[in-house]
Amino acid sequence: MRWGVSWEMVSPLIVDPLDTVSSLTAAETTAAESIQRVKMPDVAFHAVCRVLREKHRDMLDLLGLAGERPGEMLNLTTGMIDRGEPIWRSELIQHQTTHRSKTRVVFFNEAAQLIL
Repeated sequence: MRWGVSWEMVSPLIVDPLDTVSSLTAAETTAAESIQRVKMPDVAFHAVCRVLREKHRDMLDLLGLAGERPGEMLNLTTGMIDRGEPIWRSELIQHQTTHRSKTRVVFFNEAAQLIL
């Protein structure tokens, strides 16, 4: 909402009253919950991997091994990886929670290192 005020799309007089509205609790609505995400079955995952090119299969494997997000992996450079220990690490400069002043470190085990 504050973004809308900064762009003069919303009156500042609306923001303060909206800040006093509390979030809904589970019992306060009859709205349907979104469908819960479930893990892709290993059989389906391996079927997809069989038809991917090696580069794309490696990227998918690396996402799982390192717990990276796709955007983090695509922005990763060799200079960002500390290879001084048996488990490599990368302290990411830009990531999903940068704006909250959070640090994000990604670790690469031996299997991930082979892909890199």
